[in-house]
Amino acid sequence: ILQFASVSFLRVTRIARLFRMGKILRAFRVVRFLRSIRSMLISISGSLLHLLSAILVLCLFMFVVSLVLMQGISGDIQPSSGARSLEHLDDKDTIEEIANLYGSLPKTMMTLFLTVSGGLEWG
Repeated sequence: ILQFASVSFLRVTRIARLFRMGKILRAFRVVRFLRSIRSMLISISGSLLHLLSAILVLCLFMFVVSLVLMQGISGDIQPSSGARSLEHLDDKDTIEEIANLYGSLPKTMMTLFLTVSGGLEWG
């Protein structure tokens, strides 16, 4: 009986070793998965500076275009002598809408962004 117990104990330890080996192999799979995540995070952090510079250029471009639009529209809304104006429009709602969309620099930039990104209809 003692010999049978030692043989069964050896079988249990072998099975336990196999389970341990399986856990180790699973750990290697997780490390391989984490290696790819680490690689992706390194790539994202490396391209973050390029993303921020592209956003800065986009904002600068929108700022300049907004200034040009505001300059042209403000001359039409508040007519001076001999300048073209929106006075031929009898519809006060149109003039109010133009003033709401292009009344200040932040509003003009937001209108330009919404128009470009598809959040505001052109027509």
